[in-house]
Parts: sequence; structure tokens; C-alpha cells
Amino acid sequence: MPGEGRARIQYQEVTETLADGEVVKLRQPTIEFVELNFGEIDKNTLTSPRVAPPIFGLGLLEAIDQATLLSLADPEDKNHDGISGRVN
Repeated sequence: MPGEGRARIQYQEVTETLADGEVVKLRQPTIEFVELNFGEIDKNTLTSPRVAPPIFGLGLLEAIDQATLLSLADPEDKNHDGISGRVN
């Protein structure tokens, strides 16, 4: 199944003055949907950009030897510690 399309993001620089008088420059995103595979998006459709939360530690898990992970698996909780699990 093809994806619905792609989001093209462009930024416009906006100058804002804070309450203390400091002037800051911010980037305001503008989103355009392109390469749509199922027709145009209705003009009344609301969109909002999202930023996924960071995921830390995935590389650390890959650094553990597979034999170690398999030795720690306890799918039937044979050691009766209340924790069961298997390697995915």
C-alpha cells in the first residue's frame, strides 16, 4: 500500500519582542502536502506538526550479546520472581 503522501516543511523567520524588550528571531513552519496518492486533502482539514519524543538506549541494547539476552529470558517465570519475558 503506498503512503498517503509527503509533508514538505518550509520555515519563515519571524521577529518577536519579548516582555522584557529582548528581540528574538523564531522560525515558523509552513506545511504543504505533496505527492498525494489518494486525492487532495479537504481545505477544512486541520493539521498540526508533531515532534516524536527522543528514544535513548536502543544502541545500548544492540551492544548486549544475544546469548546473554537468551540466558535471561524466562517466559514461564520458572524462577518465581514474578517477572516473565522472552526475547523478541
